[in-house]
Amino acid sequence: MPIGVLFWVLMLVWLLFGLYWHRTEFSRGNYGIVGGNIMLFILLAIIGWKVFGPILH
Repeated sequence: MPIGVLFWVLMLVWLLFGLYWHRTEFSRGNYGIVGGNIMLFILLAIIGWKVFGPILH
């Protein structure tokens, strides 16, 4: 498995588990932790896009 595919698989797993883990904070209105995690996800996705390329070639 190429390292780029592994990176994107791990990013998708992180996204799914992150949404599942913080599902109750959306309903309570606690967006600080969720917003920070989403910003980190977007930052790493942009860096991964530049280094490893798009998900689908």
